[in-house]
Amino acid sequence: MPDEAQVQIILGSLLGDARIEGGAGARRLSISEAAPRERYVWWKYERLAALADEPPMTRDGRVSFSTIAHPLFDEVIALPRTRLAGLLTALGRSVRTSSLMARCGSATCVRTSNAI
Repeated sequence: MPDEAQVQIILGSLLGDARIEGGAGARRLSISEAAPRERYVWWKYERLAALADEPPMTRDGRVSFSTIAHPLFDEVIALPRTRLAGLLTALGRSVRTSSLMARCGSATCVRTSNAI
């Protein structure tokens, strides 16, 4: 089972750019960022390595990796985004904010997009 820090990275990532792929019993997390954010993807990978399928790979200007299938993702996919946001601690919020800032390019954008 993922530890609390891993759960927070997963939740924060899902409220950013990550997504859950696959059907019931085979769901996994997919994380992908633009190539300039490669270090950030590797940071996530290093923390989620026990759940990772393979190390991050770069393709078409994006750095990505996926986790193995895990029952946690079956539980998480059923939760509304507002519930996910309510489960975040400071770590999860910082992961989410970092993803939003990368997408928008500014802290102002993050503040205005906080409504989930």
